[in-house]
Amino acid sequence: MEQVIDRLVEELDILKDLDFDEGGFRDEVDLADDVWWGDPNTAADQQYPLMYVQPVNEVPAGGTNSQVFKDLTIEVACLVDPRTEWDETEVTEATASRELVRIGSAVNRRLETININLPGSFVERVRSITVTETSYPSQTRGALLLSSVVLTVVVQRAYDRAKS
Repeated sequence: MEQVIDRLVEELDILKDLDFDEGGFRDEVDLADDVWWGDPNTAADQQYPLMYVQPVNEVPAGGTNSQVFKDLTIEVACLVDPRTEWDETEVTEATASRELVRIGSAVNRRLETININLPGSFVERVRSITVTETSYPSQTRGALLLSSVVLTVVVQRAYDRAKS
């Protein structure tokens, strides 16, 4: 799980430096820092917008006589303070919502591209990468009400069976 999350953080750090038409999201939301490994739960106001990659669970998914397959569920999220992402010229939309939809789209496209290049091109023994859900919940963090995009990513990876 740790190697997979490290690799996802690397990919997201690449996307944060590319514009949307280049496959990234820098022109949508300029992250205050690098992508976090794990959910910080609360952060200082100036640390938003932020993105994190968080392990959720690991479930057996079959295998062979020599390998066990596991589905690793990982949460990728971007949190923004909508007050700082507001376009004053736009009176009929919450600008942060549109930006978060684009961020979700950029991350999804990147992971689809990686999945096409498998096997083993992402992390050794990774069999597939799938975004199973994208949601846009409001989140209360400390005194802030934040907008977010949350992607649930399932990575299937093969592991050697334990030998007795």
